[in-house]
Amino acid sequence: MTEIQARLAPPEEETSVQKEHEPNVSVTPAAMQAVETITYAGTVCNEAGEPIEGVAIRSRRRRPGQMEFEGWELLDKSAPGLFVDKWINAENVTLEQYRGKVVVLQIGVLLPKDPVELERMQTLLNEYGSQGLQVIAIHQRPDIRWAGKVTEDDLHAFVAAHGITFPFAIDAPVDVVRDLVDEKAVGNGAMYSLYDVKATPALYLIDKTGILRISPRRNEVDAWIKRLLGE
Repeated sequence: MTEIQARLAPPEEETSVQKEHEPNVSVTPAAMQAVETITYAGTVCNEAGEPIEGVAIRSRRRRPGQMEFEGWELLDKSAPGLFVDKWINAENVTLEQYRGKVVVLQIGVLLPKDPVELERMQTLLNEYGSQGLQVIAIHQRPDIRWAGKVTEDDLHAFVAAHGITFPFAIDAPVDVVRDLVDEKAVGNGAMYSLYDVKATPALYLIDKTGILRISPRRNEVDAWIKRLLGE
């Protein structure tokens, strides 16, 4: 059993506590086998936001072709590298340079839609950075404009205005990783495709050894950061 706090649930008495298409649900690779309909267990947290050992909620996932969970095939494996077009406030960042730290990787940020998400990442870094946390965020390609036009100058201005200190980059073109991903996983950019992003922005937690451990739900992020920092 892995440390990921989600397990296959028994098939009886299915209860739809979680929406079928809700992103960022904590799941194990075993829980995402290609069957028409499966039941999986998600994490239940206490009032402090800490995962409760041995307690789970059950829900359902539709057959393949419907929305799946962020990068489930990557869980418990070495995290793929960083493929970016340009760093806004850093240079030549790699995941390897942060071995020994816990990394929160945010992929698919799209301004002006997600400014609060970036500010939240800065808050996490401010709170846990001294304990060994690192944050990296990847913005979607500039030609993705469904939430409004965003230029590189806009990103530089946002970083300066909001005091963003963690590495922030623009996703590389998908052609950079086309040979590395299944055609069905090809998305809006290299990182978007490589990490199989299904809903944006997606979050991934990478442990101190470089293993991608979880794509947590929003209300579980703090608890998982504390857990991985303590390992």
